[in-house]
Amino acid sequence: MNNLQRRLFRAFADAGGDLCDDAQVERLIRYVEGRLLLLPPKIREAVEVMWRSPEGAEYRGVAEQLTARAGGLVSVTTFRQRVSRGLRMLEQAIAGRRWDTHVLAPSTAAPPRPPGERVLRR
Repeated sequence: MNNLQRRLFRAFADAGGDLCDDAQVERLIRYVEGRLLLLPPKIREAVEVMWRSPEGAEYRGVAEQLTARAGGLVSVTTFRQRVSRGLRMLEQAIAGRRWDTHVLAPSTAAPPRPPGERVLRR
């Protein structure tokens, strides 16, 4: 687990998430990957590369990967600032959610019928 992942999991735990609950952790991962798409493009690229980088990856090496991918020169300082900005945005989004509930969205299903009630078909 790299430092970016560690900070996001810490924000998740601080927001009431349970790291021992596999379903909640899976929801967090899906949520982060979905939120990545909403970040500004340059910040998104930097955070995505760090999100997927192995533990112990240094900014210099990852910035070089991003430079090779994007085709333009990205300095280590610029890369670090983009990652930091994106990380703060993700931490705020994680902190603003409830993680201790298993309901992902309000139900649109009809309420259950009482036992014995007939359904009229037209």
